[in-house]
Amino acid sequence: MYLRIVLLALFTCQFWMVSTLSVAAEETPIGMAELGNKRPVLLAKIKDINASKSRIATLQAERNAADESLRLAQIKSREARDNLEKKQKYDRENPGEITDKLNAAGEQNRQAANALKLSKEKLAEVERNLINANTIGAAQFAEFKRLQQDFEVHLKALVEFQLQNKVVALQVAKVVEAKGVVSCGDDAVRLCKDKSRKEAEKKATEQGSVIDFSAFTEVKNFQLSKEEIRSEVHATLSGEEILSQKYSDETSSALTEIRVKVDPVISPILRQRMADAIRDDLLIQLGGPIYFSEVNDPSLDAATNTEQRRKEAQAQEDAANAEANLDSQAEEAKRKSAQHRADELEWNASGNWKWMVNAGVNSNSYSAKFTNGVFNGKTAAAGYMDLNLNLTAAISDDYFVEFSAAQGSGKHNLYQPAPDQSFKRNAFGVLLGMTSGSNPNTRYYLSARSSTTQLDAFGQTWKQDTFATTGFGGGIDFLLPSAAGEFGLNLEGGIHSAKWSDDGGFSSTSNSSLGFGAKVRYSHLFTQSAGVTATAGMQSYGYKFKSFEVKESHNSFGVGLFARF
Repeated sequence: MYLRIVLLALFTCQFWMVSTLSVAAEETPIGMAELGNKRPVLLAKIKDINASKSRIATLQAERNAADESLRLAQIKSREARDNLEKKQKYDRENPGEITDKLNAAGEQNRQAANALKLSKEKLAEVERNLINANTIGAAQFAEFKRLQQDFEVHLKALVEFQLQNKVVALQVAKVVEAKGVVSCGDDAVRLCKDKSRKEAEKKATEQGSVIDFSAFTEVKNFQLSKEEIRSEVHATLSGEEILSQKYSDETSSALTEIRVKVDPVISPILRQRMADAIRDDLLIQLGGPIYFSEVNDPSLDAATNTEQRRKEAQAQEDAANAEANLDSQAEEAKRKSAQHRADELEWNASGNWKWMVNAGVNSNSYSAKFTNGVFNGKTAAAGYMDLNLNLTAAISDDYFVEFSAAQGSGKHNLYQPAPDQSFKRNAFGVLLGMTSGSNPNTRYYLSARSSTTQLDAFGQTWKQDTFATTGFGGGIDFLLPSAAGEFGLNLEGGIHSAKWSDDGGFSSTSNSSLGFGAKVRYSHLFTQSAGVTATAGMQSYGYKFKSFEVKESHNSFGVGLFARF
């Protein structure tokens, strides 16, 4: 009676599940129809994306060609501009000699400039088209991703729906009877009977968990081995009834017979394999799979890429212009240097007397430091300005004579703490020299120099000191011509003597002693016969008198104008 009730309940449950599956199966074609309508839309969008990809590739090739065209146009434009500038320079220096060539160069420059303008406009147009194509491609890809997500969600729902129906159909509960026989060995009877019961439950699980996958054969490429089924299908037991349980002393074994309800359970791994198989089958029914991984965004970061390219192109053009300007400046400096050398050669032409007058102003620092004697440790220091005049006469480039004079005044501080006292200084010089035969930029000379320094003696028993020096020496000049002038270095040494006296009757003459001086200068030509010069120099001499010693130092910096004829 109990068995009949269980069988009736199972029959009722199965009838309800079959009815449910029949209703669900009727809903499946509706979902397939909707999914089938979405597939062509996706394929059309993929086709649009591929068209955009081809369009962008074409525009990229056009942009590369426009880049190369622009580069060549820039080169030709620079060459035409440089050629025109050279012609214009030559025309300024030689008016009317190359009028036709100058006009032709101007026309060539206009044509090159126009070609450069057209190349830039073409590149800008291609880049606008490329940016527009990238914008369209990005929008198409975004719409494709939306359609893909909608398609995938719909497909997943349909797969889950069919999977659930399959699982319900396959996981059919069974009532099975099974026997378990075990050898007891040294186990107690009760323990041995428990082992036989567990063995019977194991046999019931094996019998009841067998799933008939033949109902799943409509899904293609779904195959399972017996080992996979055993490892991936499990079961739960319920309503267990022990039909009999015996123990045999003769065989020392136990036997248990049971009747139990077995519910098969498909594992998550096997469910996923079934879902994949259902998905593949549905896609085949729809017309085949869509390989979404092969669909990529055709767009580039065109705006940023274009701006970066423009910056790089502008940097290259600026660098080329800077290089061209440097070349032009170097050529102009070379021309000026050649002109300067030509002027020098003309000025130094053999057999002619040449004259040069240089007038300027110097800023000076002067000191006369005493050791020994009454004024031991004291220094007459003065800062003053002077005017100087130089006259040079030369015969060809071999010999020259130079006369120089300088006069200035200021204040000195020998008699501190009295206020600064008046200071005056005059200097004269005569140089007689010649130019080196092997190197026209080196000159040697003999010199005769004298100076008179007057210092007011405030607060003393006398009113004024006079420090007079004379001497003879020689020196060397090194000249380095530049683009529009020349640099010079002068080194000089000599033997000088001095006389210190005052208006109170004191007078003392020093022994002769060695001293030296150095000067650097730069002369810049405005024209062939006029220019400006800047000088910086120093000299130092020591004088030993009978009762004291004086070290005289003189530093100067000045500028002046010169003219030669």
